[in-house]
Amino acid sequence: MKRILQSVRILLLCFGLFGFSNLTAQNFETNIWASTKFEFSPIKKWTFGVSDQVRYQVTGPRRLDDLLTELEAEYKLNKIFQVGHDLRFSLIHPELRSAIHVSAKEKFEDFRLSYRLRLTNSFYQRSFTSSFIRNKFSLGYNFSKIVDPQLSMEIFHQRFGNALRYSQLRFGAELDFNVSKLIDISTFYLREKELTENTIGHIYGVKVGFNF
Repeated sequence: MKRILQSVRILLLCFGLFGFSNLTAQNFETNIWASTKFEFSPIKKWTFGVSDQVRYQVTGPRRLDDLLTELEAEYKLNKIFQVGHDLRFSLIHPELRSAIHVSAKEKFEDFRLSYRLRLTNSFYQRSFTSSFIRNKFSLGYNFSKIVDPQLSMEIFHQRFGNALRYSQLRFGAELDFNVSKLIDISTFYLREKELTENTIGHIYGVKVGFNF
């Protein structure tokens, strides 16, 4: 329980510090993301998924920002650890992103702690463009049989050769609705800040998942 309380305090402190940074930010950018995802588990310990996402920019000139399709595969090593790989294609920009990840999940009474380490490599017109190492920490709470709230923090480090440089910080708040064994619906809010830009990004979104 002490570890859980410490995790809650750390996440709330980070949210507070990030909110304070809004006072110094001069620009705001708002986007809406909507996605659907289909997951299949035809083989024991393996999960495969395909998802589509629409990204729409609200501030400034309103426009369709991106259309994304993502293919995923994940293998469950044991009750705690999973490894996976995904490929994401943009239908508007000639861009491809490849990502591998290792994640860990653990439950403490009604709380869920999770961590994900993800390495991404992006390509534009078949040419390498960027590489990131992303660390994501999440804390969920089993509030009821209908909805579970969740807080998250993700730290982005961009790779430059053998060097790593902190580049972005993202905080999230999410509500996961357990509609049925086959359908999951989530609404979320993300707030992100890039180190090189004096802009705070606001992202509002909804996810619908189908499990088979």
